[in-house]
Amino acid sequence: FNVPSTLKFEALENAPIEKNQMGDKEYCRMHSHHYVDGVPLSEIYMKSFREVFDYIKENTGVNYETEHYEQFQKNPFVRKTLLEIISRENEFVPYIAPGEGLLRIRFPCKECHVMEKTAKDSRIVENHAPDYIIYQSECPEHGQFEIKVSQDDNNLIDFNTSIRNVIKEARFIEEARKNNAMNLMVDGGDWTGMAFQVMQSLGLLGYNIRDLPVRIFTPIIEDWSGAKFSKSVYVKEGTYKHIPLEFLDYRKFQETFGANGLETVLNESRKWVEDPKKLFRNYSIDYLRKVFNI
Repeated sequence: FNVPSTLKFEALENAPIEKNQMGDKEYCRMHSHHYVDGVPLSEIYMKSFREVFDYIKENTGVNYETEHYEQFQKNPFVRKTLLEIISRENEFVPYIAPGEGLLRIRFPCKECHVMEKTAKDSRIVENHAPDYIIYQSECPEHGQFEIKVSQDDNNLIDFNTSIRNVIKEARFIEEARKNNAMNLMVDGGDWTGMAFQVMQSLGLLGYNIRDLPVRIFTPIIEDWSGAKFSKSVYVKEGTYKHIPLEFLDYRKFQETFGANGLETVLNESRKWVEDPKKLFRNYSIDYLRKVFNI
């Protein structure tokens, strides 16, 4: 359509790793706080993402930009909206945390970066919303500590996907208004059910249906059982031993296919756009084996 566009990639270097169960609490670190030979694991993984996005940019003409979670969570609008959600927790919980009944907002220890994943160690000790809130959390090694949540502090605040999605879309709407742009959200098909919860939460923030970005859900890649092909848990547990290593390890993918591998991926996804019935469906691992002839 010859319309200038930019792909925005949100890197979640706050994804948990080094999980350690202690009673009813689960402690972890972020990928950005786990180092391999002095380099954050998140940065090691980003090299592969950059290679993929650089290839797509070169072959489609669509530019891209990357925003890391640490940048995102410090944004004044993000903090302002987070403070509003916290101060109206009882209204938002039925939509973004119905099972747990609480908002998952957690804080890494400033000494060792360990945090409690389920936010059971997080509690409000001073509530001055919408200006600021003081939280108290606890590290199993270094004890209790306090963190200020405001629009202009530099503290690292971690909140889970449900909260992040609501704030992300609200910010997306505001940026589109400011830049006179049209927003298009692209999510995996496994997030279809979450869209309703996000819509309801955006309504609580004062947005209406006309404000919401256009949304496309991409096909789910299914394993032999019909479940979503997992990129984490099942791979680690060896469930996919029968699947070609090229589908599990990007380094092996590069080694086997070289530049032709990304070309095959791009050509296949182009078919989805050109023929919508190929977009609104799922694909099996066996189908991809035929695509890559392995």
